Amino acid sequence: MNLQKNIYISGFMGTGKTTVGKLVANQLGVLFVDTDRLIEQKLKSPIATIFKKKGEFFFRGEERLVLLQLSSLILSVIGLGGGMVLDYLNRVILNRGIWINLKASPATIMKRISGQKTRPLLGKKVKRDEVEKILQQRRPYYDLAPCQIETDGLAPDAVAGLIVNRIHEKNIG
Repeated sequence: MNLQKNIYISGFMGTGKTTVGKLVANQLGVLFVDTDRLIEQKLKSPIATIFKKKGEFFFRGEERLVLLQLSSLILSVIGLGGGMVLDYLNRVILNRGIWINLKASPATIMKRISGQKTRPLLGKKVKRDEVEKILQQRRPYYDLAPCQIETDGLAPDAVAGLIVNRIHEKNIG
């Protein structure tokens, strides 16, 4: 398949954006880019440290810059940071490509992210009520993605297969 547009994968933390994104990119023979990793490389600091030292507002500005650069330079699969969809200008860019949102229940998310200490909005100990609160705030923005994929109970390769099939079926690549 000759990809004509970037594929943007959004979703809450723990929905599989990076894992699935790498698999989709591999199946399509294109590059996978993780916006959070790019920001960490650019600023030479983990996301949690950037949040702590420079704040969320600064980080969201860096997200916008990275997304803008990626949207104009390459055709690839791009895994987005969980809050990327909060910004209106980011959503305009996402709608120019193939925007796919991965969904999972709070229980699944908790299972997937438990033990991780790198989530800047959740602190050191992840609590279910905090996950549900942030998910509730972001859901209206996630729901704007034209393609929604439920990941509960699915292996990453199955989710990647669904995405690739949808792209082929709709001939939207």
